[in-house]
Amino acid sequence: MIKRLLAILFPIVLMPYMIFAISLSTIQNNPSQYEKVLENAAFTIYVDPNSIESLHYSPPYYTLKAKYYQISYSQEMIFEFNIVFDYDYNYSLETMSKKIVKDYPYYSEAEKFKLLIQSMFKNSGMTLCINKTHVWTLDGSYIGTSPPDHRIKCNSRSNFYKLGSYIFSKYYDRTFGIITIK
Repeated sequence: MIKRLLAILFPIVLMPYMIFAISLSTIQNNPSQYEKVLENAAFTIYVDPNSIESLHYSPPYYTLKAKYYQISYSQEMIFEFNIVFDYDYNYSLETMSKKIVKDYPYYSEAEKFKLLIQSMFKNSGMTLCINKTHVWTLDGSYIGTSPPDHRIKCNSRSNFYKLGSYIFSKYYDRTFGIITIK
């Protein structure tokens, strides 16, 4: 009796994970659904542009939510991250550039650029929180989830900053920070 009940319940409980299974070939063969944002020898990051949504719009403050996928070749895993970025446009590349030009009119271009980089490193204007992570093998076998992360500040030189800048520019069609794609 218990075995029958488990045999019936087991597929029902696991159905959501089977439906949303994702594999490396699924991601690579659907470039319109999974846009490659960053890549190096160890991993590749894809964003699902259809998942980007605004949670808060009150310029200069913005909050965007999105899904991104990190393919870890050494671990042979796919990580799906549900991430939320908070942006303060007072610290965007555009705003900080204008401020430095106005406040330091007699500085050389090289000095202004150095100030800009230092300012953005000090405060990038971006924080993030990873709400939930799903993990699969490269062939699409579901492994599990991990608990939410805490809110962290994005260093302007980090991959998170590049990812957040990409998501912002994709949603609002304007830049937030320095973006290096692929």
